[in-house]
Amino acid sequence: MKFIGWNTYIDREGVLYVGLFINNKLNGKGLKYNLDKDCLYKGDFLNFKRHGNGKYWKNSSTYEGQFNNDKKHGQGKITFETGDVYIGEFKNNTINGFGQYIWKNGKHIYKGNFLNGKFHGEGLYKWEDNEYFKGTYCNGVKEGKGEIGYNNGKKCYVNFKKGKPDGKGILIDENKNKIEVEFVDGIMIKNND
Repeated sequence: MKFIGWNTYIDREGVLYVGLFINNKLNGKGLKYNLDKDCLYKGDFLNFKRHGNGKYWKNSSTYEGQFNNDKKHGQGKITFETGDVYIGEFKNNTINGFGQYIWKNGKHIYKGNFLNGKFHGEGLYKWEDNEYFKGTYCNGVKEGKGEIGYNNGKKCYVNFKKGKPDGKGILIDENKNKIEVEFVDGIMIKNND
């Protein structure tokens, strides 16, 4: 059987395809529904693969954005089953590049670089009460120079090691006074006040 033009096709695994067929393959706008995996895709296809712009639903999560060779690739937005949202870059089906992650409660937001789905490189993490961390992450962990902002107006500039403040730093109080501080394994051991 030859498929040309707008058509419907069900493959051996029971996956339903509806859309524009060229040379016996789904090419252009279409729809793919897989009942067994409870997933639906509506958008652009190239040779039966998601390619271009589209929207993908699986269970209670959704992705809307760019695809390349059946993978999330380029700019997109994913809403997870938990209600958390990521908006930004994807590479080879993974969160990679610059983006923003917003937790369901809206009180925690990370904006910065990602590598393989983890915070990696420069980033800004804000949580409720206007407190924040701005600095470098390595595989999801604070590492290197960082700035902590407190809701009372204080700021602390210090290095991080394995996610915790470590070494000498400067604390700037609410009156803009600079105070030398020192941390060991996340605990302040010196405060030259």
